[in-house]
Amino acid sequence: MGKLLKFFVGIDISKTRFDVALIKADHPTESTHHQFSRSADGFKKMVKWLQRLGVLLNTETLFCMEYTGIYNAGLANFLIEQKAQVWVEMPLRIKRSTGFERGSDDKTCAIKIAGYAFRYQDKMQLWRPVDSSI
Repeated sequence: MGKLLKFFVGIDISKTRFDVALIKADHPTESTHHQFSRSADGFKKMVKWLQRLGVLLNTETLFCMEYTGIYNAGLANFLIEQKAQVWVEMPLRIKRSTGFERGSDDKTCAIKIAGYAFRYQDKMQLWRPVDSSI
């Protein structure tokens, strides 16, 4: 990792939409949230929203999401095509990192994922698409 990370984007994906939370390294206790449709149009709207906030898809930004099988594949592939850094983590690791908590919603989960990315950035493993020949 050549540059220091400045932005941490946590993404919680569901069947029809995804929630995005942004944490800045210089203010890790504050977050910004937005919800988008899980479609190509929603992916593009997320990029535009992040750009308005001064966040680019470069080496200063880390996108983190839970592995959800087919639900996260489209967004992960889109972000990789945009040359973004993507970390796809096992849900249990993220849940264990915050301890036992009752109840939550998609917004809260996205914030937790962004916080996880910030806290454990030294352990990140960037995601790469599976080779199509396999």
